[in-house]
Amino acid sequence: LYYSEPVIENCTFILRTADNINYRVIDTQIGFNSVQRKNGLVIESDARVKLFNRSNQETESIFRVIKILDSKQTFFLITNDYVSSAIKIVDLYINRRTIEKIFIFLNQYITFTELMGVSKEMSVPRIYLSMILDIILVTYKKTNSIKEYKRTRQKVAFELAELILNEGLDV
Repeated sequence: LYYSEPVIENCTFILRTADNINYRVIDTQIGFNSVQRKNGLVIESDARVKLFNRSNQETESIFRVIKILDSKQTFFLITNDYVSSAIKIVDLYINRRTIEKIFIFLNQYITFTELMGVSKEMSVPRIYLSMILDIILVTYKKTNSIKEYKRTRQKVAFELAELILNEGLDV
């Protein structure tokens, strides 16, 4: 993140930054209790700040920095969301992994070129079909205690082919 660049106005972001962040507090969030707890985390401070770039020059943009204490470490979240509570921002950051997993899965099974030039009516069913297939594979993997995802795909494909050949199902 280049702190000297202007903040994108129509895009809200939440970033985790290094512990050695250099900033100047403009003001603290009004109505913020000195300590708030959430999922074993302690939200120590919530402030509007100006950050310093690598040249130790103050940026023009104002950000919000939330300082969080974990049992093991201290970390900082930077955001341009001044409306949401500190607890909500921490929740969004913690739950980002669920969203990342969906995009990682889609990236593995649907290439960007497959969706290029395809209408919305064509691409949405492909995404849903891929997600349904993933649910089936994960369920099969857990039910049969298989460790590898690749092996699960092979077994499901083999069993489906066998079912089609033996039962005489039309494809």
